[in-house]
Amino acid sequence: MATLGATGPEKAGVSTLKAVKRAGRLSPLLAREVGVVAANALDTEALRLVGTSVARLDLATARAASGRVLKAEAVNTLEGLGSDVATIGGNAGYRTTVAALGAAKSTEEMGVIARLSTRFGTATRAVMVLGGTALTFASYALTAAMWSLWLVLWIAGVMFGAAGLGRRIGRWMWPRPGPRVRMA
Repeated sequence: MATLGATGPEKAGVSTLKAVKRAGRLSPLLAREVGVVAANALDTEALRLVGTSVARLDLATARAASGRVLKAEAVNTLEGLGSDVATIGGNAGYRTTVAALGAAKSTEEMGVIARLSTRFGTATRAVMVLGGTALTFASYALTAAMWSLWLVLWIAGVMFGAAGLGRRIGRWMWPRPGPRVRMA
């Protein structure tokens, strides 16, 4: 029940997630998100219907309601997180998995780190160390690129403005000579 029906790699990922939580190494933001998703995973009305149907020995209704006890979106989120944890563990190792679970702020960020681990393998931890997390590193790189672009554009604008001002001052100080009249 704690793995919400996950199988194979997802189950191993959820087990790793639980172990990291017990060790106190799970990111507080990620722990809060997983807690909210898990708390909202149960459809209490369907669970109540299963209980009353079993009490009345109405097994057909109980079976139909039992399929709605767990909300699909919550199950998909938790299975995705378990799969991401298993992917990171398989590609980059246990230490990187623990570091990722301690640094990630959301399940989406864990997905990004899982994709990074697919690309970089055992170097994933080094990529994470460069910027804290993959998203932080990417956002810093994007911010630096944008500031650099604005700086280049600003300098070009100042240069063109100074050139135009210099031309105007030069024409004011040294006006063009008028047409010469030739004397014959």
